[in-house]
Amino acid sequence: MTRTTDPAPAAGGSLAQALRTLPKVELHLHLEGTIRPRTVRELAAKYEPRSPLTAPDWHERYWTFTDLAGFVTQMRQVSLTCLRNPDDYYRLAGECFADLAAQHVCYAEVMFGFRGPEAPYPIPYPDLVAAIEQARREAGAISPLRIGLLPSLIRTQPDSAVPLVQQALAERERGAAIVGIDLVGDEAAGQDFAALAPAFRLADEAGLGLSAHAGEAAGPESCWGALRLLGARRLGHATRAGADPALVAQFRSERITLTMCPTSNLRTGAVSTLADHPIRAFYQQGLAVTVNSDDPTHFGATLTDEYLLLARCLGFSFADLRQLTLNAVEGAFQPAAVRATLRAGVEQAWSAVPPA
Repeated sequence: MTRTTDPAPAAGGSLAQALRTLPKVELHLHLEGTIRPRTVRELAAKYEPRSPLTAPDWHERYWTFTDLAGFVTQMRQVSLTCLRNPDDYYRLAGECFADLAAQHVCYAEVMFGFRGPEAPYPIPYPDLVAAIEQARREAGAISPLRIGLLPSLIRTQPDSAVPLVQQALAERERGAAIVGIDLVGDEAAGQDFAALAPAFRLADEAGLGLSAHAGEAAGPESCWGALRLLGARRLGHATRAGADPALVAQFRSERITLTMCPTSNLRTGAVSTLADHPIRAFYQQGLAVTVNSDDPTHFGATLTDEYLLLARCLGFSFADLRQLTLNAVEGAFQPAAVRATLRAGVEQAWSAVPPA
């Protein structure tokens, strides 16, 4: 089913107008993928004045990727060019949180990478977290936005997984809002879940939420590995999970949260067309589906844009979008009391703007 106009105008205005101001929840957002084009230009000019990233229209010409591997390569180049010290991350995080607040996102969980001593332009882990945490606290002082942080573990670097979790737990003890971990990286390049399991077990025992990118560049076996060997309760993308009905049934019975990103999947070739995206089918099958922007700068779509995309192109009604938001609340790595408060706020706001 495809719609080309707002399917359910809210009282006093269009669905688009309503979605810009209604509270939303984002669970799949990479901090490095939120960097503003202008910030890229300014930081690139500071560090590499001859870089093509300094051009006023760099973002209109730079992104030439056609698959996930190409995207990762280009994204990494932007990060290495522009993000070289804690001050850069402080600026990045502050602008990210301001942009989320401007969209009326009430809660977001933001993933961030770590550049160890073996990498170009390494940043000590405590300094990195402190910069992001300072921006988070400042954002919380001027807006109702809540932020949870998720350190990213790299699936092709299992030896670093336990030390990274240990460092994350140490920063949480110092007050950082670290609420979970997420597994990222090319599924085709490495799927040694057994080697990663100790890190996930350590995180679980410490009360962190467990999430993993799975079923994006690989098939259902990637999702099964994340569930069975890592204990993940949330899966990112999972676009290829529908090939295994037993896996879909597992998602439903275990209430596994799926953080899906339609524009991202279309741009990286995980799906051939938007009509092929499984988010609608999964939702109709009763799965705990959520919608997210992934890397909004790089894919050219904010969370609000994703909500509108579902409404205009995939037949999601106003009530469906409300339910997706509530699914995200339930999938948040927060205590029950915090989720209850978030749910009450979402329900009150969305109920106050009923579809006409």
